[in-house]
Amino acid sequence: MFLSAKNIPVQDLAGQVADVPKDKKVFVYCESGVRSTKATKILVDAGYTNIVNMKASMRGWRNAGFEIEK
Repeated sequence: MFLSAKNIPVQDLAGQVADVPKDKKVFVYCESGVRSTKATKILVDAGYTNIVNMKASMRGWRNAGFEIEK
C-alpha cells in the first residue's frame, strides 16, 4: 500500500482544496485536534466524503506511545 502525506495549513486549505484527492481516504490531523476539525469541515463542505479526522491528533498519538517518524 502506498501512502503519501501533504502538509496544508488549515488557513490555506480552502484555496488548495483541489490538491486533496477525492478518490482516496484522507486522514486529517494536527497537534491538538482543533485545526483538524476545522480542516475536516472545509473538506466536507467541498464535497469530500472519505475523510477521517484524527480527533486525538498528534498529542494523543504520542501519549498512546505510537511511533513518530520525523
